Amino acid sequence: MRRLVCVLVATGGLSSGGAAAADVTPGAPLRATVLEMTIGGTTTRTVAQVRSAVIDRRRNPPTEPGADRFAQPQIAAPRLQVVVAFPPSSMPLPLVQAFFDGTAVDGAVDLYFGANPAQSGRRACSFDDAVVTEVTLPALDAGSSAEGFVLVAFKAAAFRRGGTAGSLPAGWATSTRFFLNNFRFTGSGDPDATAIVSVEPIVFRQRVARGPIESPTVAVWVSEQGTGAATFDTWFDAGRERPATLELLSQSQRALLTIDFQSVEPIAAHQVPNDQRMRRFDVHVGHFGVRR
Repeated sequence: MRRLVCVLVATGGLSSGGAAAADVTPGAPLRATVLEMTIGGTTTRTVAQVRSAVIDRRRNPPTEPGADRFAQPQIAAPRLQVVVAFPPSSMPLPLVQAFFDGTAVDGAVDLYFGANPAQSGRRACSFDDAVVTEVTLPALDAGSSAEGFVLVAFKAAAFRRGGTAGSLPAGWATSTRFFLNNFRFTGSGDPDATAIVSVEPIVFRQRVARGPIESPTVAVWVSEQGTGAATFDTWFDAGRERPATLELLSQSQRALLTIDFQSVEPIAAHQVPNDQRMRRFDVHVGHFGVRR
């Protein structure tokens, strides 16, 4: 099995004992969080934001055959769970491939404290044998100007104090921003993807480490204006799978990240209550790939 060397530089606080979480606020402005990876001899650094970081050493019950179920359970070694938010422009493509391949991740976490991480204190930790357990594509909404991120969840089997991820690189605070109303769907034949108004977050998940990747079902809202909804009806009635491409765009309509879906299939159609302007379709999303 290949191993992916990973260095995660994070803002916020982190402590251990039982379960503990970093002091980070979901949706907070992008701060000095940097992911550094080395795979196949190539090293890359990307700007990101830690959404949550948990050290967990909860007691585990004995699992040996014939063990006394009421015996004192053993204390597990500290485990680390991290959720990182990437702007699509700096989403590391090797990380998605590691998710598909089940590649193990080793690395270090540097935790910076204070309003200016470049001048604040730092706590260093390291972890081993981590795997990517979830990749979440952002919700899309033609009527929203909120900023969007790709979320990646890691789970490390072992965690320990010490080690260092190195200093912050120059220009860590810069990245091209993505807003939820800047997206483009394309596909072949029915349906007319330009009629899509919004899409809920698309979550690909591995419930078992290095196990099968679950293909999600997501809700897609389609405008009733024009003929777009009728093409979705035609697609739904035929029940055909279609390949599709999603582009997350900059404000100048440049593709920041392109997601290719192997198959998209409609499985349910709904009339939106008290709203004659939109129709909802539930679609099953198959395997995906990412590219610039």
